[in-house]
Amino acid sequence: MNFLDQFALPQSSGHIQLLEYVMILTMLLLIPYLALLLGSTFFSVLYNKKGRKEKNTTYIKFSKDVIDLVTVNKSSALALGAIPMLSMMFCYSQLMQSSGGSVSGNIFFSFLIYIASVIAIFTFKYSFHLSDIFNLTKLNGERDDSIQSEFDTLKKTTNKVLIKSGSYGLIFLFISVYVFIGSVQFATDSTRWAEGESILSILFSIQTITGFLHFIAISFSITAIGILYVFFKPGGKYSGKENDYTIFARNFALKTAMLFILAQPVLYAVNILLLPKNALNWSYFGIAVFVLFILLVLANLLYFMLKESNVKYRSSTMFLTLIMVTLFIVKDQTAFNTTSQLHTKKLAKEYDLFAQNFKEELGLFKVEVNGEEIYNGRCIACHNFDTKLVGPPYNSVLPKYENNIDGLAEFILNPQKIDPAYPAMPNQGLKPNEARAVAEFIMTTYQSSK
Repeated sequence: MNFLDQFALPQSSGHIQLLEYVMILTMLLLIPYLALLLGSTFFSVLYNKKGRKEKNTTYIKFSKDVIDLVTVNKSSALALGAIPMLSMMFCYSQLMQSSGGSVSGNIFFSFLIYIASVIAIFTFKYSFHLSDIFNLTKLNGERDDSIQSEFDTLKKTTNKVLIKSGSYGLIFLFISVYVFIGSVQFATDSTRWAEGESILSILFSIQTITGFLHFIAISFSITAIGILYVFFKPGGKYSGKENDYTIFARNFALKTAMLFILAQPVLYAVNILLLPKNALNWSYFGIAVFVLFILLVLANLLYFMLKESNVKYRSSTMFLTLIMVTLFIVKDQTAFNTTSQLHTKKLAKEYDLFAQNFKEELGLFKVEVNGEEIYNGRCIACHNFDTKLVGPPYNSVLPKYENNIDGLAEFILNPQKIDPAYPAMPNQGLKPNEARAVAEFIMTTYQSSK
């Protein structure tokens, strides 16, 4: 899936560095959104099924509130998910061109699955609201049996769509995120690029599996802390209320966040052990240590809130979580930048050569050429100054070009048959500056010998 390489353009070292910064900024939008979308969809689908099975209205209400947490509108799915994913695809196609790695193609596949998941997830959300409307609607007055039957059919259809769309959306989203994480993990190991690994070998590698588990831990923890922050913010829908629903939501958020925050240090350690040596540097380890410190502080804040049954540190936990996710992104991009150093230098050299050739063709770049070397390499086999060889001696043809170096250079560039006694001179394939250099050498030598 390297078809995007044909759209990649040579990049200078400055442009490559700019692309690396763009990737970090893009990931700062994409990763938190994907994490929140995945976690919210998972918990919403889970509690919707549990609520319907157990006829528990608290679970169903929680399911609806959680999916509404992230699916504010379709524009957010486009601006925070689809566009950043396309941006990452094109950044990788530029930074990994000619490497043999198929990261950009795999991300494009992930993008297509993501679009399918978003359609299903928003169908799930709207079906949820439509189902509530059906549950509240009552047919008044004289009821027509056909209308009642149609009403019941639409209600059942909505409930089926609700269940199926949620499940399909979650499955598609899991696949999309898994492929994306696998592609990013593959990009951090340049030793695997030239092997031309298939998408299956990338997806079933141990690095992809552990990277995805780590992302799941981040996803569930950031979703739980997001629930804590949004549900109980001052002036919010559930702020200051103490009932069965708010107690359930608070305990769920605190316990879930605590569980997946505690799981992350182990997953961090495993990911570090699996990274190749050429992707590691002191900056990477420094960021990892800082992240572990933040996780320790987060665990303590969550413990105190759980112990005291309050949410007074919810703003602090949200702030620290955003820092943690930011460092997670910078850590992975640091690994990619480190492992791709040799390839980046190669791309920069290729760009310099491309730019030089391009400027030469436009006549914007002057290259020092040696007319004598060109004469000895191209001309001496057929020409001499005073002896007839394959072509005429220079002493007999150069007089007409005295004070007309441009004319001689033009003839060398585009030779024409003039004297029937000699064969036509073949085009030597010289560039304009090379033709002028050899013309100047020939004329200077001729004039000094007179």
